[in-house]
Amino acid sequence: AEVVVLNYRLAVTCLAGIDFAFTLFNLFTLLTTSFLGVFALILLAGPICGILGARRLNRKLVMVYLAFCVAKVIYQVFISFYLGFHNLGWFILLLLILLVQVWITKLVW
Repeated sequence: AEVVVLNYRLAVTCLAGIDFAFTLFNLFTLLTTSFLGVFALILLAGPICGILGARRLNRKLVMVYLAFCVAKVIYQVFISFYLGFHNLGWFILLLLILLVQVWITKLVW
């Protein structure tokens, strides 16, 4: 049982790192839009909770990370359609990021 917990610990840490990188990407691309940029900055707390919760084996922090993952899926859907209608390339990129975020949320669940 300990091996399974340690494997999940490593997986959640890696997924939180990937999530952190995509959230930073959203933050840097949305700095011109004050509301969306501020919300992306708030969403950075989620992957940080995920990394700390996985390393410390703290279930509450991992659940906080899961809540942030769900919020980020909703946020990603919003910006995909909000920004994506102006440019097809951005729309495809944002949809790919959305798919990765749904995958991360499913694995953290």
